[in-house]
Amino acid sequence: MPEQLSHLRCVRYGELPAADDGLYLLLDGALLNAPRLVYEHDSNPQLEQLYRGTRHASALGVSPCLVKPSIDSQLWTEEHRWNTSGIVIRSELPMAQLIDHLRSLISARLPSGQLAYLRYYSPEWLLRLLSSFTATEVSAFAGPVSAWVVFRENEWFELAPDCTGDCRSASEEGWFTIRSAQLEQWEQEQREQFLERMADHFGGASIDEQEGLQRREWLSQLIMRANEYGFDREHLCIHYLELAWAFPDQISSASIISSLTDRTQAGAARLRRVEEQLFGLAREA
Repeated sequence: MPEQLSHLRCVRYGELPAADDGLYLLLDGALLNAPRLVYEHDSNPQLEQLYRGTRHASALGVSPCLVKPSIDSQLWTEEHRWNTSGIVIRSELPMAQLIDHLRSLISARLPSGQLAYLRYYSPEWLLRLLSSFTATEVSAFAGPVSAWVVFRENEWFELAPDCTGDCRSASEEGWFTIRSAQLEQWEQEQREQFLERMADHFGGASIDEQEGLQRREWLSQLIMRANEYGFDREHLCIHYLELAWAFPDQISSASIISSLTDRTQAGAARLRRVEEQLFGLAREA
């Protein structure tokens, strides 16, 4: 991971660093009931929902939450309850100023000009964002944040920018822009992750290296073929891969390809038809 984050100073910890006055929690309200979790383990926290008072207030129930734990908070010892659904932020600014900057990053502007939610409170997405930034972008994105602490692969990583940037206000939401090259990088990463998941699913991880490479190449070709057939949603692509895995010869027959390419039918219906054909259950026309 550190080599992918060249614009950041990275320190690896076996355990969560000791709590201090400059640490905040930022929890993903879409993945857990953040207020309940916080008040179960802290009798006197400071808690603010990022969406409160913004144009996103109608979705307050899934709002990310910024939390300043109290001095005797148990949240730090119960980190297993939230470490995959939130991050730790280090900042010397008061909570009110910090949350203003974080609210300015609720959404970012895409190359098309549209706004899209920026899920920087997810450990996975924060690392994905940071690894795609230039040094200037890291500084601007950080604003008053002097470090992020994230849990990945059973370890904690503290990531600090070389310098912090300006503190933005909530009214500036949309000021941060995403480049086309970043979108392409993330799409490629998602394709690679999906390929690895499918290799594991079909037993590719337990075979020798050469056969594993061949298996991944075969799966990569099948995934491309699935996309060509219009099975670009993950569950449809997996359904196609499972049929191709079970019937590697028959999947390329003329009758099967005819059913797969019949765009008068929805993707799920085509796959059901192919499954019936492959299992010898096709009804008489």
